[in-house]
Amino acid sequence: MEPGYIGVLVAIFLLSSFVKIATTLSIARCGVGLNGGGMGLIICAASLALSLLVIEPVFRESGGIADIISGKARLEQGWESRFRPFLEKNSDLAIAQSFAKISKERAASEGGEKIAVEAGADTEQVAISSVSFGVLLSTFVITELREAFQLGVLLLLPFLIIDLLVATALASLSIAQLSVAMVSLPLKLMLFVSLDGWKLLSERLILSYVAQ
Repeated sequence: MEPGYIGVLVAIFLLSSFVKIATTLSIARCGVGLNGGGMGLIICAASLALSLLVIEPVFRESGGIADIISGKARLEQGWESRFRPFLEKNSDLAIAQSFAKISKERAASEGGEKIAVEAGADTEQVAISSVSFGVLLSTFVITELREAFQLGVLLLLPFLIIDLLVATALASLSIAQLSVAMVSLPLKLMLFVSLDGWKLLSERLILSYVAQ
């Protein structure tokens, strides 16, 4: 695999919205009940496509993703300086301060006085722009996971209600031959399709970065 491909893949998986989008879509998949049939690959492909759309402005300044991969264009700045504004914009300050404190305490315990100073003398008042890139990247990933789970709860609630209604109906009719998942799957799909769920969910995920 060429270096261009490796760099772009790292940027997509770690420095973009891939973690949040993939987690949210996976939760939606589990909520609907589509646990087979190659849906994992489809979710991964959709997450990659949406992540590329979110970080497209970052690559556009360097000639576009296709030119970077082919070697026709390169990032004039390093990955850190290019992606740091995006990471700072979408990272939680409280998490950053907590991780900066952990980094400082770990450096101090290992006798790394210089590293401890760089981590910030007062982690309670540290600005997100002053934390190390490692701390910022960890903060970004955890922030993305938290937001994905928050959105996932909202996604699962209507599907849970459908499962409960189907289970109650089957129990009242004394139908034990049919599983709840088998009966509720068509109902969930009908609900999801009627609401244009993929479009709404994709828009919600993309606008969570644009609107900030």
